[in-house]
Amino acid sequence: MTSVQIDVAQNELNVAPLIPPVTQNAVGLTGGINTTVSQIDAISPTSLEPLKVFNTVVSAFTNVHPYTQMALGVLTSAAQVCLLVGKGSHLTLSYQLIIAQANLDTSVSGLLEKIRSVYKFLLEDDTQANLDTTKDTLARIALVTINSAQFINDYSEIKSLWSRLGKNIASETQIVVNDYNKTLDELMHQYHDRAVCDSDTNVYRVLEDLNLDGMSHAGDAGLNPTKKCLDGTRTEILKEIVDWIHDPDVNAPRIFWLHGQAGKGKSAIAHTIALWLKNVGGFGSCFCFARDRHGEHREEKMLSTIARDLANQDFTFRRALAGVFASNRSLIATPDIIQQWEKLFLVPLSQMSKGRVRSMVMVIDALDESGPESSRSHILSILASPQVANLPFNVRILVTSRPFPDIQAELNSARHVKSVSLDDVPIAFTERDIRLFVSIELGDFRDIEEAEIKQIAQKADGLFEWARLACMFIRSNTTGETVKDRFNKCIVRASGQGKILLDDMYGAILETAVSRRPKALARFRSVMGQILYTLEPLSMDALNVLRNCFSHYKDHYDSRSGDYFVGGPDIQTDLALASLRVLHGGLCFNICGLENSYLLNSEVPDLAKRVKANIPSHLAYSCQFWAKHLQATKFNPVLAWHVQDIMRNEKMLFWFEALSLLGVLSDARAALLSAGRWLQGQKGYEDVAALARDGVKFIHNFHSGPSASTPHLYISALPFTPDNSLLCMALRERFTCIARVAEGHCGEWPVAWDVFQGHTGPVSSVAFSHDGTRIVSGSDDNTVRVWDADRGVPIGSPLQGHTRGVRSIAFSPDGTRIVSGSFDYTVRVWDADKGVQIGSPLQGHTEWVHSVAFSPDGTRIVSCSEKTVRVWDAQKGVQIGSPLQGHTKLVDSAAFSSDGTRIVSGSWDRTVRIWDADRGVQIGSPLQGHTDSVTSVAFSSDGTRIVSGSHDKTVRVWDANRGVQINSPLKGHTQFVTSVAFSPNGTRIVSGSYDNTVRVWDAGRGVQIGSPLQGHTEWVLSVAFSPDGTRIVSGSHDCTVRVWDADRDLWIGSPLKGHTDGIRSVAFSPDGIRIVTGSFDNTVRVWDADRGVQIGSPLQGHTEWVLSVAFSPDGTRIVSGSHDKTMRVWDADKGVQIGSPLQGHTDSVTSVAFSSDGTRIVSGSHDKTVRVWDANRGVQINSPLKGHTQFVTSVTFSPDGTRIVSGSSDSTLRVWDADKGVQIGNPLKCDLHVVRSVVFSPDGTKIVSGSNDRRVRVWDADRGMQIGSSLEGHTHCVHSVAFSPDGTKIVSGSEDKTVRVWDAHRGVQIGSPLQGHTDRVTSVAFSPDGTRIVSSSYDQTVRVWDVDRDVYIDSPLKGHIHLANSVAFFPDDTRVMSGPNDKTVGSWDTDKSAQIGSPLQGHTDSVTSVAFSPDGTKIVSGSSDETVRVWDTERGVQIGSPLQGHTECVHSVAFSPDGTRIVSGSFDNTVRVWDAVKGVQIGSPLQGHTEWVHSVAFSPDGTRIVSGSFDYTVRVWDADRGVQIGSPLKGHTQGVTLVAFSPDGTRIVSGSEDKTVRVWDAHRGVQIGSPLQGHTDIVTSVAFSPDGTRIVSSSEDNTMRVWDADKGVQIGNPIQGHIDWVHSVAFSPDGTRIVSGSHDATVRVWDADWGGQIGSPLKGHAWPVTSVAFSPDGTRIVSGSCDETVRIWDADSLQISSLLKGNSDVVTSVAFSHSSTQSYMMHLPIRFSSVSSHALDDREQGFSCHEEQDFHQCVRLHEDGWIKGPHGQLLLWVPHGWRVPFYSMWTRLVIPRGCVELDLSGMVHGKKWHECFQS
Repeated sequence: MTSVQIDVAQNELNVAPLIPPVTQNAVGLTGGINTTVSQIDAISPTSLEPLKVFNTVVSAFTNVHPYTQMALGVLTSAAQVCLLVGKGSHLTLSYQLIIAQANLDTSVSGLLEKIRSVYKFLLEDDTQANLDTTKDTLARIALVTINSAQFINDYSEIKSLWSRLGKNIASETQIVVNDYNKTLDELMHQYHDRAVCDSDTNVYRVLEDLNLDGMSHAGDAGLNPTKKCLDGTRTEILKEIVDWIHDPDVNAPRIFWLHGQAGKGKSAIAHTIALWLKNVGGFGSCFCFARDRHGEHREEKMLSTIARDLANQDFTFRRALAGVFASNRSLIATPDIIQQWEKLFLVPLSQMSKGRVRSMVMVIDALDESGPESSRSHILSILASPQVANLPFNVRILVTSRPFPDIQAELNSARHVKSVSLDDVPIAFTERDIRLFVSIELGDFRDIEEAEIKQIAQKADGLFEWARLACMFIRSNTTGETVKDRFNKCIVRASGQGKILLDDMYGAILETAVSRRPKALARFRSVMGQILYTLEPLSMDALNVLRNCFSHYKDHYDSRSGDYFVGGPDIQTDLALASLRVLHGGLCFNICGLENSYLLNSEVPDLAKRVKANIPSHLAYSCQFWAKHLQATKFNPVLAWHVQDIMRNEKMLFWFEALSLLGVLSDARAALLSAGRWLQGQKGYEDVAALARDGVKFIHNFHSGPSASTPHLYISALPFTPDNSLLCMALRERFTCIARVAEGHCGEWPVAWDVFQGHTGPVSSVAFSHDGTRIVSGSDDNTVRVWDADRGVPIGSPLQGHTRGVRSIAFSPDGTRIVSGSFDYTVRVWDADKGVQIGSPLQGHTEWVHSVAFSPDGTRIVSCSEKTVRVWDAQKGVQIGSPLQGHTKLVDSAAFSSDGTRIVSGSWDRTVRIWDADRGVQIGSPLQGHTDSVTSVAFSSDGTRIVSGSHDKTVRVWDANRGVQINSPLKGHTQFVTSVAFSPNGTRIVSGSYDNTVRVWDAGRGVQIGSPLQGHTEWVLSVAFSPDGTRIVSGSHDCTVRVWDADRDLWIGSPLKGHTDGIRSVAFSPDGIRIVTGSFDNTVRVWDADRGVQIGSPLQGHTEWVLSVAFSPDGTRIVSGSHDKTMRVWDADKGVQIGSPLQGHTDSVTSVAFSSDGTRIVSGSHDKTVRVWDANRGVQINSPLKGHTQFVTSVTFSPDGTRIVSGSSDSTLRVWDADKGVQIGNPLKCDLHVVRSVVFSPDGTKIVSGSNDRRVRVWDADRGMQIGSSLEGHTHCVHSVAFSPDGTKIVSGSEDKTVRVWDAHRGVQIGSPLQGHTDRVTSVAFSPDGTRIVSSSYDQTVRVWDVDRDVYIDSPLKGHIHLANSVAFFPDDTRVMSGPNDKTVGSWDTDKSAQIGSPLQGHTDSVTSVAFSPDGTKIVSGSSDETVRVWDTERGVQIGSPLQGHTECVHSVAFSPDGTRIVSGSFDNTVRVWDAVKGVQIGSPLQGHTEWVHSVAFSPDGTRIVSGSFDYTVRVWDADRGVQIGSPLKGHTQGVTLVAFSPDGTRIVSGSEDKTVRVWDAHRGVQIGSPLQGHTDIVTSVAFSPDGTRIVSSSEDNTMRVWDADKGVQIGNPIQGHIDWVHSVAFSPDGTRIVSGSHDATVRVWDADWGGQIGSPLKGHAWPVTSVAFSPDGTRIVSGSCDETVRIWDADSLQISSLLKGNSDVVTSVAFSHSSTQSYMMHLPIRFSSVSSHALDDREQGFSCHEEQDFHQCVRLHEDGWIKGPHGQLLLWVPHGWRVPFYSMWTRLVIPRGCVELDLSGMVHGKKWHECFQS
């Protein structure tokens, strides 16, 4: 810059006024700032002229030090923050904005003036003359200036933050500005004096408390200042990089790739740039890879670490990043580098303010040291992508690496990458820099002078690493050698390049350090083996010393290192064994002594210190890497024993605990999968492998909570572990003081495992890699994607190349390649690690390629298309031989046999064909049987069987050698079968179908295993087993890939179908291999219990229903009893009747059984008798056993044959002496209910019965009395009961369609009901070995169940089975009454969540309305049966006879205020008044209405009654005289839907279908004012405010309106928010709020004064909300819904308070009783169960809420799963799958039990949490 230019600028500066008056423009820009506080001068554009001039001046400084140049660049950016620069797409913060911001505070204006003075100082000649000599001070000036400018730019955000934090903005601003001003003054003074002093440099940034906890990042991967270049060296390359960083050209390359061979100094340059950038206040991040840190998977954390660094420097970036995490919390720890790039980098970058014009510089050092090529393939794909090319112009990425081929291939081809090789740097420059380095390193030795330094520099041949090693070698203190001797050793070695020269140097150092004696070499190899093969540096002192010397030498320890070679499999075994032994000795419970379970890990102040102290480096290493070392070894029994030692007890949890504290709990999943694979198939370790798989499921489902707070691994995750899981069974006894899932627990792990999302089109094909660690998927979106099967995340970018949808994919056997077939007619082969296509596409097909597969040796590929199958050479990419021809239509699937000698294909010509893979000819005839297109085929692993799937909806199995079908087709799918596969061991088959399901089949028995796997929302197109057979992967038209647990099953096989009518009776044969059934189709059928197929033809002979069947003890005969009054005995093998029917009964034979020796048969009949028969001669023995007074329903012999028990409709059980034919003792009575089934226990000491009262009872067979309480749970008649063979369990089948299993000793239900039948269950029985249950049903099916699969205790309490129209609370809040369409009134205990007694039965049609009397002692109900009934609420019985008189449905009932009278309105057009005490009608019906009476109500004083009718009128009646008062209130033009009195009784309000609300004078009978008009649809509900001044109405127009009751005008605008009809409205008792219920299934609360919604909608109902009301104290809201439930809500916190289930149809009306408990919200125990005894024991810890205000924020389940206390304490974490539905602590009642409920009574928490473990 010329002196003239500077002078001109200086003159402009001198004449510029510093603080001119506020101008009109400034006032406009500040947007109306209060003039009383804005008497502040603005700053004119000329006053900032030095900043403009500086930008021009800097461009003239071309020969300064690169560090100086970087500082000047940042100062330029700081100037740009304050000025308007550029006019294009890269506008920075405008001058107008800086003026607007500056004028808000005089202090900020002063800071801007200080910045102006800095730039004026920098423009002085003396300053410019000393830029290089004072570059460190200049750097600090740049740092403070850029941060001062950013502070001004961010000022509005800073003020907003301070305001939210309650800080004094003026004082805070002054502190910051004073600090910056002071520091800048000191730095300018230092610069002027050429002094370098330490001045504090504070940086103020807006970094709000936005939660980034848990964000994945790599520790110690950042800047290392010790690695920087020696000052004065590498200046040329450093200057080139700095120039590139500050290049203003918008087209400048975004990436600078610095490469060169090892030892060239790349990392020193990278760290120098990063250090300079940090010193001058630059914006960026430094990330370094290291070859000794491969175990940390830094490649998965690179971008997340960089994003975190950037977020800590810029508030906009941080806020945007926090927003990303808020929308998808899973991203916070995602290892998916693609998602990190797109979500954690590009999204925040796009939201950064344009005022932030500083260059953003990211340094990525040593990319070549990331690991194998696969570790960086996705990073390279990002760096080479167009997205990087299109980054903002000020973003720069510096990458250093060796020029490895994969890196060269990606970066050299990208136009936005500037490639610079250090190998091309002139040797003179490098030698100069090495001389400087050596002179400093060795300059203090007298023997090393300039000549020696020059020799070393020349010998280095440009390798800084060689020079460093040489200096280290020369400086070493070797006995008997001088410095000169060591120098000569270096110099005399042969010169060379690259590896040879470095090897030579390394060898010299090793020879000096390690003797070649065998013992010394062995010790060296042992120690170095640990160093080199550990996956991260160990922190033991001895190893640290060696690591510091040798950690860079791993390349040298290969075959080139001779005697010093380190390697071999033994090292991995040693490391695995050592790690497992460390775990054995080092793991323990609460290893870090955490005192409190209420805190997140991030809230424990000294957690890092505790972890370091209690989890030493060797234990931390072992926790993280034992499985990786294990995977690298072959199976070893010693290792397996140590794995077993960790898996089989609580040490597995202790290991999880340590991982949680280390922040890597999710890594346990991959480790356990790896261990499971290592143990797979090893005899004697099957249970350990199963435990490993269980651990995987534990981590998959539960890792989130324990990762955040370690104690909750035990007190939160463990309670939700399924009862059937191996983990639970192994650990439950050691952890007793934890919560228990009392209701809604899962017996098994969720079957659905992972859902992989990313494809944008249907997923047509999926496959596992050979080792099970990866999944590949092909899609109609033209891409192939590879997924991490263990962690559920994509690996790298999609494989792109196909121009149309991908139809089929497969991994090569070694997992290195992927083959894909596409609709673009090509087959392509891909490198599975690099994600790139190998060679050209395989072309030859002329139509879509439908299927591809590798041969077992990976040398060939088979593909099919059109009518042909083609085989390809997988290496050369050429077709082998001619196409395989024979199919006459499209070939849809092809596969190799396991030995590679055969190929199987399936075609749309409905055939399966087998081909000789070598000769290319068909083997044998086509396999025929399918009746539609064959879509999928596969060989079993042993090659003996073929499975095929077809459009005929079946799966078929074929003998691959004989070419014949094996067994019957596998049927169950309801749409096309698209894909089939065998499990690895050949025992199971998986199939996918257009019916959206995946099904698993028993390949041997040909039956379905368990239920269909459901979750996909569209067609399932592809399925496959994992290599270990534990998982299934499926791809679907819904664009997702799902992984399933392959170990789950519920019932065994498909239902046994064949009967053409309901099945009445079922039994196992004694050997368990057959099942016999009797049916209403008049037949008996025998079934194969294993294969699920019928044996022979039906046994026919009975002429009416078969009601009972049984096998003889030896299994050779079957006896059947029928409605035709006969019994028949059948030959079980031949299927023919033996002899004549047994005749004698005079009515239906309901039950038959053999005696234990098979010589006698007992029968029971509707003729009320029991008869005994000679089973061989077919004649009756003795006389009938008489005594029952009603039908005999069930009979059986005792096990010893001496007694008979019978059950009857006369509600009794009777025991008979089988020999004498007489009754033993008195009848066993059963509460007036029909006894449906009876049976002896195996030891004959007990009898179990099932009856119509839905109960199962156990009786003492000797004493004739009931044992314990009845077994309750069924919701309808119990039709059949049976004991297990060992007598420990009871099974029952019921009309409620369920089968239930009970613990015979404890009297509790075991597990969930067995559901699947679609009609009543008629008969149940155990198999002889007790492992299975068989059930029959009216749904015409027989189902076989696995007894041991479902063992958790759970009992849904069900009650009503029809529509419930009305519910009401009992005044003391202990009961709820409900009126359903099942003709009953139900009474429910709110504490026990149980129905009180039986339903109030009597009504013979739907109950339409219920109400409590004011004192709560009575209930009145109205019904469609035309009656009104009054009930005693205490005794649950009807009071007197029904109130009869109405001739149509009674639609509305109400008590008078004094409770002495009842009013009812009916569809018979009348109103009737009843004496509530005497139960008689008072006077005549109130007649006058000509249509249905829809609504009735008493006046507040009880003297009048108002009624509304569909005759369009409202009528008022004298309640005492029973006469109409005045004329009908007319005006409505359509039906009146609702009427109500005002609180003072002077007015009546009515709502109508005519869309109006009308107010009437209750005394004069005239309308007050005009109709209240505004609604545009039917008025559904009206109500007065408590003070009578306002009316609220709701309508089917989706709105509510509030009206002035006196003026008759609408108050304010309509209340809007609901998106469907509003059915019901009500005022709160104090009149301040309105509650509404809508057809949109929500309840909403509104401010009654201004009409705004309070809080969020109350969501929970699944169907329209039909009725709402406030409780009298205003603390609760009740709502009724078409979803058959009533819900109670806390009116203040707006949280769900109760869920009342039990109704089976629409709930149309709800109301609170008048005396709701006022103290409801006080001293509420912490309870998440409907059982009060399940409340939390909190006597000592003070967790409970005792203040009313606490309840607004009290204990509840948050969206993230945490149950927190009033002050944020963590009580419990609920896993995702258990959160809906969940019992809230506000819930008072659940009818029936349908939520997840917790028993917290035994749970320790807070400071006692550690007592959960019983050591």
